[in-house]
Amino acid sequence: GISTDTSVMSQHFAILVDVVAQRLVDDGVIVDCTALLAVGLIKNLNKPVKVLGDGELTKKLTVKLQGFSKTAKDAIEKAGGKAEVITLKEARVSLKKTLSEPVEGTEE
Repeated sequence: GISTDTSVMSQHFAILVDVVAQRLVDDGVIVDCTALLAVGLIKNLNKPVKVLGDGELTKKLTVKLQGFSKTAKDAIEKAGGKAEVITLKEARVSLKKTLSEPVEGTEE
């Protein structure tokens, strides 16, 4: 088979550090695929998510995604946060867990 597109962008969802910070505003929040789906920054878990950095980050975030550019990682750590690489499989397991948790007020 012939590959039509070999650019990295087609293999990843790329999101910018400052866009994440604008959408997920609470200090100390964990930014993972589940959180990004919740705020509409990604539509599904078909591709790994890579954080690209530019932009100032003032919030202390723990970011658990599939990849980071050096500038994104530096920005996250400079703000006192953590950049952790997790696999797409781990992200899917985490999402399933979140979806299977009972919603407040719905227990019998």
